[in-house]
Amino acid sequence: MSHGFASVVASACGPSGRTVLTRVAHRSPARLLPMRTATAQQAGAVWCAIGSYGGGLLGGDVIDVAAHVGAGATLALTTQSSTKVYRTRGPTTEQRLRAVVSRGALLVHAPDPLVPYARSDLEQSVAVALEPGGSAVVVDCIGAGRVTNGERWAFRRLWSRTELHLVGAPARHAGAVAADTHAALGDARTSDLAALAEPSAWTHSARLPELVEAICLDRPAERSGEGDAGAREFGFDVGGARGDGSFVACATVVLAGPRAAQCIEAFNLAAQRSVARRARTRAQSTPDARAAGGRAAAGERLSEDERAAVGAAVDAAFAALRSDVHVGISHARLHHEAAGPAAARASADVAVARVVARVGEDLTRVLAACLAPLCAQLGAGPYADRLHGRATAAAPPRDAAYPPLDWSARSPKFGPSSRPPIAELPPARADGASAADRAAAPSLDASAQWRLGMLIDSGLPTGGFAHSAGLEATKQLLLTGDARRGARTDGAVAAMLAAAARSSARLHSAFVASAHAAVLAASARGADGAVDAQLWDEWAHLDTMLSSLLAGHEPASRASRVQGAALARVGELWLRAGGASMRDSAGARLLERAHAAPAASSAASALSGVHAATVFGALAAALAVPPTAAVRAHAFVGARDALSAAIRLDLVGPLHAVELMASLRAAAADGERAAEHAARRAIVRAGLAPRPAADGTWELSDALAASRAARLIAVRHAAGAAPVLDTLHACHDLLEMRLFQT
Repeated sequence: MSHGFASVVASACGPSGRTVLTRVAHRSPARLLPMRTATAQQAGAVWCAIGSYGGGLLGGDVIDVAAHVGAGATLALTTQSSTKVYRTRGPTTEQRLRAVVSRGALLVHAPDPLVPYARSDLEQSVAVALEPGGSAVVVDCIGAGRVTNGERWAFRRLWSRTELHLVGAPARHAGAVAADTHAALGDARTSDLAALAEPSAWTHSARLPELVEAICLDRPAERSGEGDAGAREFGFDVGGARGDGSFVACATVVLAGPRAAQCIEAFNLAAQRSVARRARTRAQSTPDARAAGGRAAAGERLSEDERAAVGAAVDAAFAALRSDVHVGISHARLHHEAAGPAAARASADVAVARVVARVGEDLTRVLAACLAPLCAQLGAGPYADRLHGRATAAAPPRDAAYPPLDWSARSPKFGPSSRPPIAELPPARADGASAADRAAAPSLDASAQWRLGMLIDSGLPTGGFAHSAGLEATKQLLLTGDARRGARTDGAVAAMLAAAARSSARLHSAFVASAHAAVLAASARGADGAVDAQLWDEWAHLDTMLSSLLAGHEPASRASRVQGAALARVGELWLRAGGASMRDSAGARLLERAHAAPAASSAASALSGVHAATVFGALAAALAVPPTAAVRAHAFVGARDALSAAIRLDLVGPLHAVELMASLRAAAADGERAAEHAARRAIVRAGLAPRPAADGTWELSDALAASRAARLIAVRHAAGAAPVLDTLHACHDLLEMRLFQT
């Protein structure tokens, strides 16, 4: 276990503006390797490889990298090969990158795929502060692991988060605190590497990021040893047979700024080509909602020659593919754009592209084609040197594959008898609830049961049935089975619904619980204007954090906002009719203000409204629904709406849907437990855990009720858990004919 630091500074110098590295420093196990090439020098750019001694990350290793790209400079950060994450018996492996990109500068972070070994545990994060006129391309590429050894998504946990901070963007709610970017993200130009170890150098900005892309693939302890269970739990088996039919690689690319415009257009074209291979697409490549924002799409600023060159590279890449590859892209609608079209035009173009593939080389080929426009600025295209053939080679015969390794027999050191137990939440029962959870669960009186039934009633007019959670795109792309070829769809639909239920619970449960606790804490403080203002500030902070998480996933963000606005309207009317105690409660006043929030916005409808999860938690608290019941009710509503979409898409029948709905409880429980475990971990790390009981345990609800800081930190590790479904959902706006809004 080692803590390594690295710092790199790129500056433009001379009349030509050529970029040079003015600082390169590192401490083991981190290392920086400048890569000087003639083509890069001619382009006026610099390349630098990030690595670690030994070519991988051991359990407990921590790598901190700070980068600063000066005005007009161009810096490409890459790796020499894939980053291997070795298995661990306890400590978590961490790697973090903090970068500041100045005006007119370009940062490209394009590492090779992560290769997480079985039972590995990794947390990685990238935070980029983008000054006006700056540009960034940040790639997060994840592989399934050592597939030939029988390890397919078999790691214990992988959490990856990318944050984008736009310096100079307007504050997004009354509680936002302006902070100096370099002080908040860590000054990469510091002369003392040890200073980077100070917590103040790596704390997150007091100002919330405009965009957050997060994924967390975490598995219960009792299934951490299964070689390929992760492929089923996280939806990588969707549309394919078990084994070779699974998706084995996924990538998320955050693109921002004018110097990334050609890459945004390349991903637009790649998404169109990807969808057009199986379905009919719309004529326009950008969603209707984006056109209302008053900002030109990337392709509208490219010349015909540039657009033709980008299209030729993308077409050549798709012609060389061997496996099933899907590309989705969302043009991020950032929360500060609610100031109106003028603010939208002045802000940076930001897009998030997602790619999944059943063969790792195919994913690399698509990334290389879509990032090829950077060649003129970098001297070489990212990932271009990783391709050595005109097309992806055919896979070896099935019987020629390497047999799975028996780790308990080969390595007694790591065998089950000698490995200490992994610290996890108590194992779940068959119905998803632990014995302790059943004992601690509060009983609901008749009135509370009635209110809970109304809250999850499908007749509640929130518009949930207008959204398919990506199922419509999945069907049109033939990943639920091809009915024209007689393929059976039941297994594929069940796998997709289970992955969707787990991912939704993993992402939203912490927000429901924190919003619920915020309302209860405000009610306990009494009713006055100051308390209401504090509650609104905290609740708006939570809603903004969720908005940042969904900013790069436009269909999901639209669905959440539309349903949140509708639920706020329903909740206000409901509480008004619930008697004096409900009508005068802090929750009622909060929902009244939340209902009025969309009307006060002058932005496009895609930005209007508040999010469903935060409204749901506040309403459940105002209705005196216990926090555990509120979290499970929200998970139930999400799973039910997705299953209803499957029925209307003629994928399952109503009777079969009853069986499926019963089976989805276990998947949703996994997501809830993972979210609770992440919240507990974050609270403990922040030193906010309450005093434990006599048996050494403490309740999450007690920690959330005791501290505003705990409620805000609890959502820090909220993330989606189904990369394939997120990619397919992003394709929804490209479909020519659509039954659902999203």
